[in-house]
Amino acid sequence: MRNFLPLCVLLFLGCEALTVNPPPKVLLPQETMEDIIYDRLLLRTMESSRLVKEDSLKIFNEDYILRKYQVEDSTLQQNLEYYSQFPRRMTSMYVRIEARLDHLLDSLDQLAKKENEKLEKKED
Repeated sequence: MRNFLPLCVLLFLGCEALTVNPPPKVLLPQETMEDIIYDRLLLRTMESSRLVKEDSLKIFNEDYILRKYQVEDSTLQQNLEYYSQFPRRMTSMYVRIEARLDHLLDSLDQLAKKENEKLEKKED
């Protein structure tokens, strides 16, 4: 029974390797995909936030991201499907994206702290 589990894992990994779809005709570099995913996450956050003006959302939308990276929607979808076949690679991308988001949050917190200090000085 103990030999059964490693055999199943090897069989699963072997089958997974056989089912990997070929790369799309236009394969975006991993760094570009990471940037696109990062921007899409920021966009979704903006959409769900009431702090962003409606006019800004008319400018910054999915079409903006496609124009920014000069990619068509179908190409982006094909690349997302392709990269999603590699969970380790996607996980490492999301770890780096999370670090970028944490850095952004820290920067915003520092900026807010400085602005609050300025306001407090003006009130005194």
